[in-house]
Amino acid sequence: MMRLPLLIVLLCAAGCSDWNLFRRSDPPCADCDDPDEPTCDPLELPGQPLQPVDCRPEQGPLTARELWRVPAGGIVAIVPDPAQPRGEGEVVVLVHDTNDETGWLRALDGRTGEVRWSMELGQAAGLRLRVGNSEDLDRLDIFSATGDVGGTWSRIDANTGIQASWGMELGGELRKVVDETCVYGVIPELGDLDGDGLAEIVLGPMVLGPDLKIIANGGFRPPAICQSTVADMTGDGQGEFVTEQAIYHAFGSVDCRLPYSQEGYIYGQIRLADLDGDNRPEVVQERYWWGDAGNDIHKIEVADHTCAALPLSPILPENLSDANISGITIIAPLLERGRPAFWATIWGTLPDGTTFIGAAVMDHNLRVVRTFPNRYRSAIRAADFDGDGLFEVLGPWGLQGGTFSVIDPRTGEVRLTLEGEDPFPVDVDGDGQLEIVASTGVAGIDSEVVAYNAAEGEWAWGTRTWNQRVDFYPGLYLPDGGMAPPGRDWSRIGWFNAAPDDGYLRGAYGELTVRVAEVCDAACDQGRLHAWVHVGNAGIRDVERPVRVELGTTRGSEEVVLAKAIFDELPAQTEQAAIDMVVTDMTDVDNLWVRVVPDGWRWEGCTELPDVDLWEGELCGG
Repeated sequence: MMRLPLLIVLLCAAGCSDWNLFRRSDPPCADCDDPDEPTCDPLELPGQPLQPVDCRPEQGPLTARELWRVPAGGIVAIVPDPAQPRGEGEVVVLVHDTNDETGWLRALDGRTGEVRWSMELGQAAGLRLRVGNSEDLDRLDIFSATGDVGGTWSRIDANTGIQASWGMELGGELRKVVDETCVYGVIPELGDLDGDGLAEIVLGPMVLGPDLKIIANGGFRPPAICQSTVADMTGDGQGEFVTEQAIYHAFGSVDCRLPYSQEGYIYGQIRLADLDGDNRPEVVQERYWWGDAGNDIHKIEVADHTCAALPLSPILPENLSDANISGITIIAPLLERGRPAFWATIWGTLPDGTTFIGAAVMDHNLRVVRTFPNRYRSAIRAADFDGDGLFEVLGPWGLQGGTFSVIDPRTGEVRLTLEGEDPFPVDVDGDGQLEIVASTGVAGIDSEVVAYNAAEGEWAWGTRTWNQRVDFYPGLYLPDGGMAPPGRDWSRIGWFNAAPDDGYLRGAYGELTVRVAEVCDAACDQGRLHAWVHVGNAGIRDVERPVRVELGTTRGSEEVVLAKAIFDELPAQTEQAAIDMVVTDMTDVDNLWVRVVPDGWRWEGCTELPDVDLWEGELCGG
């Protein structure tokens, strides 16, 4: 399989371009055949680089106590409490409950978990929502899907749950823009573009007023993801909005278009971070395109606030200098003593043909300074829990029976493990101290929402006050699953995320996901496992071929298949399917794996893969 090696050093090519951070006039073209020519050196942004660290010293565990726990669906957002004076800090937890027919959006009090209000919405309710003040500084509005994703959007009063008398149907010019340019739907963004304290509605390249009339349309080059991020890109106190293609001034005028390094890109998520310390964010974007062999190729590209391309590429550690890197995906932004850094997933092939995947920390120059085993790669959010100025990460969740951990990104030390999935770091009660809110199930399936706070005040004052959005669809984009350890309650086995090495099913927008969850009945007490296997297709191309799912265990060096099930075909894009599987004999079963075997290829999901120890042994001193 052909792969594009990741360039470690980017040299100057013929026809120099203006990539200088301060936008001076074009420099004269340098002779890059001269090894002493400084212009040809890799770009180094100012600031103290992060240093590789040993896996010692450990800081010791954190502890927590349960603040409240209530039956509720998956968390879709945590927003400021609209019932409190602005800036007080209390929050409302928005959750999405579903049944076979409809969905419910509920607001929970952040202090107590009590239900503030509940309203019936469609099955897509809450999967895509935004919150802001659109017409009144004293009222917080929720914009949420009330039907199929990309269909009707409604404005909801966050204080009362009362829905506005109108909904926003994507028709007319809105529908035309979505149909012609947005390959994966459209997600509204709210932000104050004109400095009046009220949010405008950014819908892809368009700006809408509170009456949902189009104020401006900046235009997109199809295909596009049609996601926008609002930020002050120029330091003038007013907001711009950034898409995967361009930076726009307020009300839709295109400031500049982000550069292409190659045609045919499919755009990934963007992260905004001030890499050079000038108080104007740079745009860090993951991009994809299809290689000659049909495999998808990942690349990270960086541009400054003027859309000038910066020659920054991930710089690999020595022990991976000969590796064939397939991709690096930025998962969560970090802070290390005020400097931006990134938590990422990195994968590829070693010279001996061994495939690997793991987590990495990159500094503001995209230098990979630390790597961690595969089991850490699903960490998704970050905050400073102990007050030392360094962000810890939350994850991996869904890995071992519905638990998550607080992980030190310098050493990989697990400092706290709690029950729950999809955790949010947030100050729920306005006291300035960080709590963690998590759901114990995904997408509202027999789940609870639980809040934890520090035991005896040992957590620090929170660096991050709230998280307004969910980066992943509940039930679609899910982290690695794993094996339940001996003696573990089998009622939550975990989630498995399929990413076949041949690139066939790892598509541009998502992955195949497989959930294994026990349906506990009388058989559970008789040494049997009644499992519900849930397969979801998060944006992979349609595959009309049978799919075999196997549950098994490993005994020594022998793999034993315990149960098999057949899907007539892989679910279509964004759809899901489920099937019952029964393991009749659980004797001597102390681990469990799931295997997805469509015709002609297979992927195995299991934490004990040969490449896991490679990361830990080589980079952390054993």
